[in-house]
Amino acid sequence: MIDTRAQQNRSNDVVVGFVAGGLIGAGLAMYVAPRVAEELRTRYQRVITRVGAAVDELSRKGESARDSLCDTVASGAREVERYATGAKSS
Repeated sequence: MIDTRAQQNRSNDVVVGFVAGGLIGAGLAMYVAPRVAEELRTRYQRVITRVGAAVDELSRKGESARDSLCDTVASGAREVERYATGAKSS
C-alpha cells in the first residue's frame, strides 16, 4: 500500500511538473515572441535597404559601362567610315 501511494505521488509530481513547465513555457513565448518578431523585422528592413542600395549602385555602374561601350562603338564606326571613305577616294 505504501509503495502504491509513493508511486502515485511521484506520478502526480511528474504531471504537475509537465503542466507547470508548459504554462511557464507558454508564458515566456508570449512575452518574448513580439520582441523577437520586431527585432527580425528591423533586421530584415536594414538588409533590404542595403540590398536595394547595392542594386541601385550596380545598376548605375551597368548603365555607365553600357554608355561607355556605346560611345566606343560609335567612335569605332566613325573611324571605319573615315577609313572606307579614304579608301574609296584613293
